Amino acid sequence: MFFAIRPRSLKYSALMLIFLVTLMSETSISFAIEPQKAIVYSNESCHHCVDYVDDELIPILEEYDIQVIKKGFINDIENRRELNHLNEYLGIPQVLQGHITTIIDDKIILEGHVPVDLVKDVLREDNQEKFERIIIMQDEMRDVKSYQVWAFKGEIKEYSINTSITEYLDWFKKAHMFLDTPPELASKTMASTILLPTVLLTGLLDGINPCAFAVILFLIGFLFTIRKTRSSIFKMGVAYISSMYLTYFLIGLGILKAVHIFGIPHFMAILAAYLVIFLGLINITGYFFPRFPIKLKIPTVSKNTIVDFIHKATIPAAVGLGVLVGICVFPCSGAIYVAIIGMLSFNATYLQAVGYLLLYNLMFVMPLFVVLFATSNKAVVQKINEWEQSKSMTMRFVSGLLMVVLGLIILLWFT
Repeated sequence: MFFAIRPRSLKYSALMLIFLVTLMSETSISFAIEPQKAIVYSNESCHHCVDYVDDELIPILEEYDIQVIKKGFINDIENRRELNHLNEYLGIPQVLQGHITTIIDDKIILEGHVPVDLVKDVLREDNQEKFERIIIMQDEMRDVKSYQVWAFKGEIKEYSINTSITEYLDWFKKAHMFLDTPPELASKTMASTILLPTVLLTGLLDGINPCAFAVILFLIGFLFTIRKTRSSIFKMGVAYISSMYLTYFLIGLGILKAVHIFGIPHFMAILAAYLVIFLGLINITGYFFPRFPIKLKIPTVSKNTIVDFIHKATIPAAVGLGVLVGICVFPCSGAIYVAIIGMLSFNATYLQAVGYLLLYNLMFVMPLFVVLFATSNKAVVQKINEWEQSKSMTMRFVSGLLMVVLGLIILLWFT
């Protein structure tokens, strides 16, 4: 049996065929010419960074037909926020974040001054088939000896700068089926093994200082003198400590937020480490030379206001006293606080760092709660006050020594 094909049907079929061929051709062409994209976040005020990006990195990327978009993040707050968001979204650990970040199609992340040979190596088509996402980190500008690499599973590997990235990718491909470590490997592992005990111990150290002790002992002693009941003393003590906790926490949160917004965790960690060492040396110097003019203490101009709050002897006054002392005690012991914030900003995500700050400040006020519970009568308060005054210089020396040790630990292990 033969079927007759009408001319009109033949015309419509031909038009449909031409349309489909044209559509498929345009689609295939659009896929063929769609280039890879790379966003380079760099410091445009850094001469070495500009030279590396313009003279080394971009020519290599363009050689591979990768479209490059440059964004400065030091003076542009929106670009800093964008980079911070990408770090969170892609799961880039703080320990692998450099001062230049190049993100190629959310798949290849180059951190710092990655040598062009490594860039060429990782862009090879056969190598890109071996990973889903990879970070290459080399953040030094001079005397480069090694680099770090991580494909978001397993351990972070470090190789000699002359070692091809192919060596890591071959190892990764063979070990891939056995690696099930989540993307937050570095930050979570460090948080569970080092950060937590460090935060708890330094919070306790920060809380054991003459500045905070002297005020609460003076408050409790005065309340006993004016014959306040023990329940009233306890309530005002809790109000004072709670408001001090909240104030000190908000100070730390503000510093942490500023670091997060400005995107300078590595710089902040190093700066804080040197600051805590410097202020620790001031405490040590004051122990051996009591007349040394520089001392870490509550500002003198605030002492009269603190005394006025204490003399009011009310719960609102105790809350106000806690806020005031929380602010004024920062020059006395805030160096440790700043150092911990710097360490957290470089080794934990923002939300993790907030959690650590809550724990830090809990340990910070813990000694004050111990004093509050221990001072059940006026005689005990007087004895503790006498002990605090006699041992204040020793406490400053020990605090200064531990501050120096903390600064060195941050420089050696956390930056």
